Amino acid sequence: MGKSLLIAFLIVVMVCGLVFISVVHFGAAQSDNTILFSDGFESGDYSAWSGGHGACSISTVNPYSGTYCSLANGISNSYINTPYLGEHQFLNASIWVNFKQYPYNSSVLPDNQIFVVGAGNAMIAALGLYPTGNSNPYCWSLGYSDGGWGFGLTSTQQENPSLNMWYFLTLTVNCSTTNAEYRCYVNGVELTDLHITGANSVISTADYVEYADSDIIQAYDDATVSTTSSSPTPTPTPAIIDIKVVNGGTGYTTPAILLKGGGGTGATATARVSNGVITGIVLTNPGSGYTSAPTIDIRDPNPRAKGATAIVN
Repeated sequence: MGKSLLIAFLIVVMVCGLVFISVVHFGAAQSDNTILFSDGFESGDYSAWSGGHGACSISTVNPYSGTYCSLANGISNSYINTPYLGEHQFLNASIWVNFKQYPYNSSVLPDNQIFVVGAGNAMIAALGLYPTGNSNPYCWSLGYSDGGWGFGLTSTQQENPSLNMWYFLTLTVNCSTTNAEYRCYVNGVELTDLHITGANSVISTADYVEYADSDIIQAYDDATVSTTSSSPTPTPTPAIIDIKVVNGGTGYTTPAILLKGGGGTGATATARVSNGVITGIVLTNPGSGYTSAPTIDIRDPNPRAKGATAIVN
């Protein structure tokens, strides 16, 4: 009888031990896909953040989703920080960004950052904009630490991001003093020429993400910081916000507005006409999937109609 009780006791111990080991192993696997921070400003304030600073403010003008977004008014040292996220070797930071005006001070690399991953008071990597000096005036740039802050690269991919278009941006940082890795994505597509490996991030872990702090007037929405290592996917895809008439032209009667290019589909618009002049264009469907601003083609049955031009605003 004593032997039977002893055997039963040992079986229970072994089963409990296996359950405990399984639970511990499951928890460790989950830690590689943890949402550390997520906010779309729907509280109408910065209560989820460590604070709004300088010229950052909550806005209701054309948010990406919901009712509110954050607006940075292009003044240096205006920024918002996530709370302390804990120390993590790997961070994946994503956010929707809408540029309202290009940088004033655009010649400094790696300044004009859109957002920064860092630790304490130190910056580790930053995604930003930089002037190209060619027909596409601005390109994406990466500022990063490699034994110290101040190194920078520019990308020839997806150059010249349009104003007043939402872009889904992601920056991933894998900290290491010998083999740090930095990767950047725009609308889910990696900018491969901004992929850095073998760097020295100086700091072995990151603990916060900072948005703005540049001369770019830009809106932010739907920020997420996680430890996932999977490729980012923008869902849903960007849509057109508004169309601006540059020249109203003359002789227009019933103009048709056609939107071409930009990588998306579905956007439609109608024109307002007064005395043959196009006074406005009303967006009737924003469409989806646009990665750059489409061109506006204006056609009218009157052969004397001419001169009208418009752009995505």
